Amino acid sequence: YNVGILRTGAQYRTLTEAYNAAQAGDSILIIDAGVYAETLVVSKTLTFVGYGIDTGGVWNIQPVWEDPGTGSRIVYLAAACTLVGIKFKCNTSGINVFAMNGSDQPVLIKRCEMDGNNLGVNMIRVQYYDDGPITIDSCRIHDFTWHAIYTRGNGNQTYSNNEIYHCGSSGWDCAVLLYSSTNVNFKNNRLYNIRSHGAIMLRLCQDSRIVGNLIYNCCRGAVSYTHLTLPTN
Repeated sequence: YNVGILRTGAQYRTLTEAYNAAQAGDSILIIDAGVYAETLVVSKTLTFVGYGIDTGGVWNIQPVWEDPGTGSRIVYLAAACTLVGIKFKCNTSGINVFAMNGSDQPVLIKRCEMDGNNLGVNMIRVQYYDDGPITIDSCRIHDFTWHAIYTRGNGNQTYSNNEIYHCGSSGWDCAVLLYSSTNVNFKNNRLYNIRSHGAIMLRLCQDSRIVGNLIYNCCRGAVSYTHLTLPTN
């Protein structure tokens, strides 16, 4: 497999090798299709772009970035990061695809696919006062056993134009849990075949907006909330 750094033209066999050689601000291109079984802590500002991403609205994601069977997440985001056109896949029970914890760095994830493979618990787990901004746009998110999106104590997040399906368990877990978060915009997403307590739960949220979403085939309801503070405008 080949992974390249746009600035230098150098190519590497693994994402880890390319990451170690990259400088802050670089773009890492996943040139060849294939499976990259690696975990990574991103602590410098980088852009990851998968080969084969289309511009015509047709899914054509070729490289697969999956967990190697160890760890609690595939990518830990500790710096500003952009990820485009990559498929992420879970192979380990209880794993997250992305995790963040108080980095306060902008993150953009766009036109990616996140496959929980009925093993991963969360597509993204953001907690403990991470004020981003975080944007997840035009992604396909499916087959997570707990929450596709779990965010707690955070602000300034946008989830838009995503397709979310086959998430949750038969218990009380919901596909999207926005817990004690502020200024979350959840708009124009499609959620269906949710096998859990409900599609979206807002708990102790302030100034958050749920707008223009299509929700159907949910086990126990579309949207539920507790201790919710509505936007003032």
